[in-house]
Amino acid sequence: MKTSSKLGFILVCTAMSSAGIATENPYKGIEAICCDLGVMDIAPGDLPEAVQPWEVRLCADHPLGRDRELDPEKGASLAPSVKEEGPSLVSKRLFEKKCSFSAEYGCSKGYCWKQCGKNGGWCWTAVSGGTGPWKGCHSWQDCGMDDIDYGCGQNCKKHPEDCKCSC
Repeated sequence: MKTSSKLGFILVCTAMSSAGIATENPYKGIEAICCDLGVMDIAPGDLPEAVQPWEVRLCADHPLGRDRELDPEKGASLAPSVKEEGPSLVSKRLFEKKCSFSAEYGCSKGYCWKQCGKNGGWCWTAVSGGTGPWKGCHSWQDCGMDDIDYGCGQNCKKHPEDCKCSC
């Protein structure tokens, strides 16, 4: 899958280049592909250890923004909880509906997320320590807490909140 998507990108860029679309600015074609998601721009020296430049995703921001679904009846898939909720946490959630203490990680609308803060903060996960493609999923079993394969997304440009550990 990874190879076929890279091959597809190369073919798109080659076609755009031969059509004269990307001759002025090499990023213009990539910007057209990424649109509002912004182009991922990270210096090789800023990559997590053992991550190669070709493993970095093309578009910076997450396609869903901060729109995460937590209701299993609406398709969310949550890892079994090992934490207990007390009354203070339940009442706090009434005010912070996007925060969840019920699962450490899960799958929402085809993408993995994980808790990353003490107050129920969460982030979308991406491979290659958070710099690679956003981690896709069908259920919570496709997701996890490992920071290499399920790192909090890094280097969001147009919408930096997509990469923050927040609610």
